[in-house]
Amino acid sequence: MLRTTLTKKLLKIILPLLVIPILLLSAFYYSYLTHSIKNETIAMSKSLLMEVHNHIEEQYQLSNEWHLHMQVKNTNSLPHIFILDKNMKPVPDEDGILNKHYSMYKLEVEEHIQKVSLTKDSNVQSFEDKKFIIKPLVAKDGEVFGFSICHYKNIYEKKLAIVNQTFIYIFLVIVFITFIDIILTILFSFSIVQPIQSLIEGTKKVMDGDLSYKIDISSNDEVGVLVDSFNSMTQRRRVVEDEIQELNQNLELKVEEAVHTLNSVINSTNSLIFYKDSNFNYMGCNNAFKDFIGHSRKELTGHSDYDFFSKELALEFREQDKEVLNGVVKYNHRWVTYPDGKEVFLHMTSAPFYDKSGKIMGIVGNAVDITKEKLLSDELEHQAKYDNLTNIPNRFLFMDRLNQSIKQASRHKTNVAVFFLDLDKFKLINDTLGHHYGDLLLQRVAKIVSESIRESDTVARLGGDEFAMIIHDAKDEAATAAIAKKIILAIDKPIFVEGKTINVTSSIGIALYTDDTLNAENLLNNADNAMYVAKKQGKNCFAFNS
Repeated sequence: MLRTTLTKKLLKIILPLLVIPILLLSAFYYSYLTHSIKNETIAMSKSLLMEVHNHIEEQYQLSNEWHLHMQVKNTNSLPHIFILDKNMKPVPDEDGILNKHYSMYKLEVEEHIQKVSLTKDSNVQSFEDKKFIIKPLVAKDGEVFGFSICHYKNIYEKKLAIVNQTFIYIFLVIVFITFIDIILTILFSFSIVQPIQSLIEGTKKVMDGDLSYKIDISSNDEVGVLVDSFNSMTQRRRVVEDEIQELNQNLELKVEEAVHTLNSVINSTNSLIFYKDSNFNYMGCNNAFKDFIGHSRKELTGHSDYDFFSKELALEFREQDKEVLNGVVKYNHRWVTYPDGKEVFLHMTSAPFYDKSGKIMGIVGNAVDITKEKLLSDELEHQAKYDNLTNIPNRFLFMDRLNQSIKQASRHKTNVAVFFLDLDKFKLINDTLGHHYGDLLLQRVAKIVSESIRESDTVARLGGDEFAMIIHDAKDEAATAAIAKKIILAIDKPIFVEGKTINVTSSIGIALYTDDTLNAENLLNNADNAMYVAKKQGKNCFAFNS
């Protein structure tokens, strides 16, 4: 197999370099010779024709019987010369050879003479396809009295046959040289096949892992150097393979240990950790995230958020991930629900991670459960803004809303009314029934007042038995007074608390925001002053700030 392959390769190299150029040169030279023969034959024929033609025009044009007084002698070593009178009858030759030739070409000759006659051209007319040259015989008075014709086919074919025979010899020489070349190539390939075969066999064994194989060939030439190099290479490779195997074993142990440590770390945390590729598909996660999403790592890997979340939420995650892949770190907070229904509040971070060249490979996410902190923060915020007993806004939240209402009223040119409500003789109820019933009464009063105003309005407990209200879009005093009467009448009705009936009344002071110079404190103080006016008027009534 190797011997055949090597022979083919050598022949592919040698034949194009040796045989093909010779063939091309021979073809070129053959074309050159045939063209030269053709041109030389035509030139000689024209010269001979003109010599005969000129002689005839000078000597034999005196009568119509001129052709009877001459004979033409032809030989096979020269082109055939035909002399015709104007009726296209040939002048006889000495041996009758030309007449015999003329009978072979008569139709062709007459056809070409007719073409010359039609053109009325007295010049030499050459018809190379038929190997003819024709020239009319013209008298001094311009009358055509015959035709001289040179047919050079016999000479041309003789010369061409010589050339063809010569190139047959040349072709045979080329074939012989090629044959010798092939034989030498085959013999040369035989001399180097065996060492190469051994090298090939050794290479296959080395590739199969047999590094103990050694080639036993002794030679002082290049093949011997190659064999020695091969044996040295396999020996050195055995040493390197052993070293690499030992390094790989150590490296595998370290990688396995590092991966185990990393997995232990990320799986020991309650934080949700995940990572995605640049196509937004999950690559992996820790146990906490696996439990949260309710799918195994195998089910998660290679899938996107659209396979696990609602379309709206998945689209939100996708838009966020696009920003992260542009190098942006994203932070957000979100309430999420576990598959078992447990609801938690997560602080989530998404950031890009990079390869060694600094190119972004994907997204790593971390979500921390801060539900307790969120609930505590909400509770503290609620306690800071809402009354612990009645669960309605306290003074702090009331003043903040009042400031916002004043700004809105000033911007839209509307009115805001502030009510300051105080229960009448509340201290007596505390002293007779106790603080427990007093607290329950305050809770009921807060509910009664809240139900007596609109949801857009605000009721707050300022402390003790004092309440304040913000009434938006107070059109005039009459409309505001109607709201105050509604509240007073609602509180004046008997209130039932844990089996006891408590009767209580209230006094309300009202201040209207009509002056842009007033602020929230001024407005509340005015309402407080108006409440004392109502107290002085007999209680269980309301009064406007004057």
